[in-house]
Amino acid sequence: MTIPNENKVNLNFDTANLPVSIKIFQPLLFIDGNGYCCVLGPDPQEGIFGSGNTPDEALFDWDESLRKRIKTTNTDDKVAQYVINCLKTSIDDVW
Repeated sequence: MTIPNENKVNLNFDTANLPVSIKIFQPLLFIDGNGYCCVLGPDPQEGIFGSGNTPDEALFDWDESLRKRIKTTNTDDKVAQYVINCLKTSIDDVW
């Protein structure tokens, strides 16, 4: 997915109030018209997508979409499988 640089929103992923999933996966946050969008993956249709009127709304919508997606995924969903594998690896590294 190609987003013009002027539409990309720089985000400090160390911000305390961000969900851990955003800190781990660092999805792309960008301006789209009058709102904001957040995506991890090749595009909004295949990737994990969130949107909102503010950057925080888009990020928290993305986090909710991620949680729903990994609960309802199948083995053909490459983006969700990537997320699940990363999370499993992170947990295995801790234990």
